[in-house]
Amino acid sequence: VDGEVEVNMLIEQLNKGMPTKIVKQIPFRAEVDLDSVTVTNCACVNPLVKGASIKVYVDESKNKSSISIEVNLLVCGKVYENVNFEPCLDVYSKNCEVYIEKEKVKLNKLNGFKCVDFKVESEISLNDDKNSRLICVLNDKIEEISVNGLELTGAVTFNALLENQEYLVESVTLPISFTLPLVGNLCSDVKGVITEVEIKNRETKPIVCFKVSVCYLDLTEFDLDLIKKVSEGEEKPINDSAISVYIPKPTDSLWEISKELGVSEDEILKINKDLTFPLSGEERIVIYREIETKD
Repeated sequence: VDGEVEVNMLIEQLNKGMPTKIVKQIPFRAEVDLDSVTVTNCACVNPLVKGASIKVYVDESKNKSSISIEVNLLVCGKVYENVNFEPCLDVYSKNCEVYIEKEKVKLNKLNGFKCVDFKVESEISLNDDKNSRLICVLNDKIEEISVNGLELTGAVTFNALLENQEYLVESVTLPISFTLPLVGNLCSDVKGVITEVEIKNRETKPIVCFKVSVCYLDLTEFDLDLIKKVSEGEEKPINDSAISVYIPKPTDSLWEISKELGVSEDEILKINKDLTFPLSGEERIVIYREIETKD
């Protein structure tokens, strides 16, 4: 996991007017050793800041100071394994009739991990005070993200630091709404982060613009009928014909033909080398059988 922790510091220098907001990016790298994970696995990671400590060192002889910041992170994540499988949808026996019971299950197909960027903005009220000024935005974060179909909703919350002889903090909640570009019909593990903050027109009617990045897993949800129980029925009559010619329907699959003739799919294709699917209905499928003869 590679990333950056963004640290915002509000510094007020003595006898030098208004405070200054300084933004620093602290890079980090974390590794988790998992034997079964490869670079092709899809992963979703959520780093959290558990705490931070700040130390200020002052050198009065040089009239300088330095700031040391230590950030404690907790990195949580999920790794998704892609599994390709062929579910058993049907069974048959050459010797007897087979009765099956099926159960409908829901499965998810992973289309990929996606990120989309969009912007939201809000005007900050200064209470018609011409002497007020928006200094900066503090503690901005995304909350209450939820997805209903393709529609993502949530809110950006932040504190606006205002200056008018004294400093005032105004809490602001900005609703957000965005349509996700989904390939499938479902998304999960939705995470949002503010990547950029811009303040326009600090006096009179300041506007705060947020660039938001939302990451999510794009999934296709589908139903599948899987076999729950198999029961054995009455014996099938033995086909003692040396040659069988089967006239298929255009909708017949190789599996359905195999069941009808009681011959394996490989054997059908071995004898009928020119057979291609989907069928036209004009084909003639030939099967040869070895039969016992009596003297």
